[in-house]
Amino acid sequence: MFRCDIIGQGEAISVLDGAISSGHIAHAYLFVGPDGVGKRTCAMEFGKALLCELAGKAAPEVAIPCNRCNSCRAVTAGNHPNEMIISPDGASIKIDQVRNLQKEASLKAWDSKWRVWIFEDADRMTEEAANSLLKTLEDPPPSTVIVLVAISTSNLLPTIVSRCQIVRFGRVASSEIEMILKQKLDLPDEASRIYSVLADGAPGRALALAGGQEEDIRKRSLELTRIVGTQDTLEMLRFSSEFPADRDSVSEIFTMWITWYRDILILKVTDNPNLLLNMDSKRVLSGWIDRYSVDQLIEAIQIIQASCEALRQNVNVRLCVDSTLLRLNRLLARGDSPFYADSCGGKI
Repeated sequence: MFRCDIIGQGEAISVLDGAISSGHIAHAYLFVGPDGVGKRTCAMEFGKALLCELAGKAAPEVAIPCNRCNSCRAVTAGNHPNEMIISPDGASIKIDQVRNLQKEASLKAWDSKWRVWIFEDADRMTEEAANSLLKTLEDPPPSTVIVLVAISTSNLLPTIVSRCQIVRFGRVASSEIEMILKQKLDLPDEASRIYSVLADGAPGRALALAGGQEEDIRKRSLELTRIVGTQDTLEMLRFSSEFPADRDSVSEIFTMWITWYRDILILKVTDNPNLLLNMDSKRVLSGWIDRYSVDQLIEAIQIIQASCEALRQNVNVRLCVDSTLLRLNRLLARGDSPFYADSCGGKI
């Protein structure tokens, strides 16, 4: 029986349990779903289960991985010779990283039936790396299981997707996330409720928010909401220059930024504060209802969503931030703002 302690992914775990129990292991899997829902954790546990010394020997009711044998301990410590984790080198997974694995494939697996390769952010492979991996998938090495972890299939070669067994991970109900926060962090009810809603179905994000790891991101995104549409171009470029340089941090800020415009839109259209994600900031949000039109808010959300998608490609991070802030500053500038003419390039 495959054991993986993640919440709300019963269907995915059931698929993997079936593979472990029957011994019918595919040569490649594609774990697809939003960030923070447990894909990476499940990939690590699945690899550990394949390498566990009880695999194929224990009774069906015995949980695998056992987390007690030498192999399980080595995987947990990150030093098992038969499990390789491949993460983006900078913005992407590069061809040299794939080639290094292909060299390893020529060697016999060390003291184990399986060799496991886990590709984190597989949808951030360069075209050259993807084509090289495709050759491996077309002629898979013996006793090697490849697990690709990605947000969606859209940025992967269709030929890669077709050669993998897809395991889908969905968003988790806020009630389940709230339960996780109370159990793991012993948070008060109100705080657990706020963070579980803000997490947008991602337990990992809820834990990061509750632990204070994303509080700076939340404050920065709120500041963006406050100033964009009220500043001149030079001031917006100065603000842009203070952004972090790495794309993951920028993506997190943009993702959080969307929630503020979404909440203003919800208040403007429904006047129902119970639907807010940022429930603890409804007074601030209420003060911004008349600042934007419905069309402005919808277009602002669309612009930021497009920028988030671009950041998952090999786009220049600084140019992405600059263009996003300038476009939104122009879109959201009010007619009575002293910066309206500047943001519109002088064309009023």
